[in-house]
Amino acid sequence: MGRIEVRPHPAWKNAFRRVIGRSALAIALSGGLLCNSAGSPPARAQPATSVSPVPGRALPASPAPPPPAPLESRVRAFGPPASVGTANEDSRTIGPLVLTARVNPARGDATVTAALNGVAIAMQRLTLAQPSLSLDVKAGASSATGSVTLDLQAPPLISSVEADVTATSAGTVTPYRGAVITWTAEADPVFAEFTQVINGELSAHTVVRGAAANIVQFQFVSGSTPIATLTATQFSPQQAFPSKIQGGDVSIDSGAKITLTIPTTLQPGMLFLQATITTATTPPTQIAASMAEWSLPPPPDN
Repeated sequence: MGRIEVRPHPAWKNAFRRVIGRSALAIALSGGLLCNSAGSPPARAQPATSVSPVPGRALPASPAPPPPAPLESRVRAFGPPASVGTANEDSRTIGPLVLTARVNPARGDATVTAALNGVAIAMQRLTLAQPSLSLDVKAGASSATGSVTLDLQAPPLISSVEADVTATSAGTVTPYRGAVITWTAEADPVFAEFTQVINGELSAHTVVRGAAANIVQFQFVSGSTPIATLTATQFSPQQAFPSKIQGGDVSIDSGAKITLTIPTTLQPGMLFLQATITTATTPPTQIAASMAEWSLPPPPDN
């Protein structure tokens, strides 16, 4: 029997070669197997999205996916808001509300200003006797509610102005609970002050200090100039000036005395003065009168 030889059509042979060549090229590109003219493998190829397996037909690179949109919340957390200020003044920005506190470490008081959308809506001096400011205000689409409280501590503990407020603007609610300003007291806090006119040339200035309002500083003042000072406390309630006091045309005989009555739940505190006073136009006149009267400070909030 004769031998039959089958030969592929030339068109099929060329197509087969193109398929085999493309497959080998794709395998080499994906595995980094191509070699350069020196026989060493080149650097790893770029991802397939940026390299075309068919010469002369480059595919466009895939665009980078956009970053995920931030999660929006209508109520913000109790994080510390923006703060600016100096040693004796500081501010807190809580949404549309700005709280500013200016303190006097020697007196233990603070002046607090609240502004809503840049407009001052409340101002109050916080003291041991009046330690709290309440807020319930609205301006346009913004509002603020809550309280600002003076928290006094004896040194070396830290005193502060504390805020517990919620500010709202266009439906976004911003709560804040924390300090507006902190400081270390330099003296016992001032509870109250009194000025009593004795005559046309002499007055008495009384400052009540301490958390229990049981320390009293007393001054004779001639015009605007202090001329003599005494301090009475719960444990030394009577004090006397040992010498004669002279200030301008005013003289006060030696032995002038102050007596402190501390405040209790049953009676107010009082400072009583006994003195003999002479001026250029009046003869010696005995004075026996109360110079100041006050009640106990309110108990601290728990």
